[in-house]
Amino acid sequence: MNEGVSVNVISKNLDDISVRLGGVNVLFNQLVIGKNTSGLDIPNLHRSNVGLYESLKTMPPVVNNVPDLSCPFGKDISGKIITLKVSDAPHMLVGGTTGSGKSVFIHSVILSLIMRNRPEDLKLLLIDPKGVEMTFYKKIPHLICPMIYEPEKANVALCKLVDEMEHRNRIFQSVGVRELKEYNKNAPKLGYEILPSIVVVIDEYADLSENCKEISGNVLKLAQKARTTGIHLIIATQRPSVNIINGVIKANLPTRVALSVKTAVDSNVILDRSGAESLLGNGDMLIDSPKLARNQLTRIQSCYMDTIEINNVCSFLRNHYQPMYWDEFNDLTNHNKDIQPTTMVNQSELEKASSDDQLYEIIKTDIQSREFCSISLIQRTYGIGFNRAGKMFNRLRSDGYLDLTDVPGRGSKVLIKAPLNEQGVGTVEQTEIVFRDE
Repeated sequence: MNEGVSVNVISKNLDDISVRLGGVNVLFNQLVIGKNTSGLDIPNLHRSNVGLYESLKTMPPVVNNVPDLSCPFGKDISGKIITLKVSDAPHMLVGGTTGSGKSVFIHSVILSLIMRNRPEDLKLLLIDPKGVEMTFYKKIPHLICPMIYEPEKANVALCKLVDEMEHRNRIFQSVGVRELKEYNKNAPKLGYEILPSIVVVIDEYADLSENCKEISGNVLKLAQKARTTGIHLIIATQRPSVNIINGVIKANLPTRVALSVKTAVDSNVILDRSGAESLLGNGDMLIDSPKLARNQLTRIQSCYMDTIEINNVCSFLRNHYQPMYWDEFNDLTNHNKDIQPTTMVNQSELEKASSDDQLYEIIKTDIQSREFCSISLIQRTYGIGFNRAGKMFNRLRSDGYLDLTDVPGRGSKVLIKAPLNEQGVGTVEQTEIVFRDE
């Protein structure tokens, strides 16, 4: 720019520049890293594909089976392969319209992870509401549980994952470490087993959250606290909306990947700025990640692989490994849904329960109609934090209302039940204590 001329005047003339260049989509970069100029991104006349095999060859090999969550995102404007660790971009939001290459990008990330990590070092939780996008990965050894298609089962699986996150936090607290990598480094010396990293991939999040409202709460809990425990989220949607991808969730998804979208409004939802509406589709994408460039978008052509390559990789894994599902994720039925509480715990009663003793009495009365109780159940039902819910849970155990042992994925068994009245509804006027055999 000439001296004294602001770069902001270019934005007003982008349409004129596009016309002079033959009507191509032009993307303006106010700052080109390493130079004292601005820049215009102008598409080539002929597109060249970026293969996943080509990208994986540029990455350093895995040494001594050390877990490596690095993924090749694709090739930037200068022709350099851009890689990023999922652990460095702990939670990721991916948005783009139909035909933009969103699903192909998700497949490239999943394939990179399962090709470079053993099943005992990496576990996947795949949620596919459409039921057709991720069928390639059925029965691969990296899965925590079979593919999830129903919103209710997805919600239960995420609840169990929240329990797993809290369990890992308690282990880290007892060992005196802060994150999964540090724990796994010291675990063999302390006699603990090594914990795998967990990557959750949710496709069509907008459709999923509309069919099950509770899912957004569990996603938010994982996004806020799961990074240090080795649990990472990849959330994809083709319909970005402020009602679904709200500010609280976006604040906890630091890595944003925007493929081609229809309007600048959709681009603002994903990236907090416009630009994605000018992309070319078919894997052309903008990435906003502090690990790549701070306060700057990185334009990348995503890796491509066809369905034959995906099937070959998954078939190889199925032929050499058996499925390694976790037992606690085998039952994804919402058992609490069919249980009628003995008392109606409404918001006004919870607001009146200012002290811990008052809240404890409400919780104690309510759980007597349930089969099982857990810390996360107390959190979700009564809207309190983890520490306070943990105190209530331990107090219920010490008072004999809950069993001292946990049933994986369900919590502790309730020992004191409310007897049924003539209408079949539980009452708490008289209680019967069920003693455990020591």
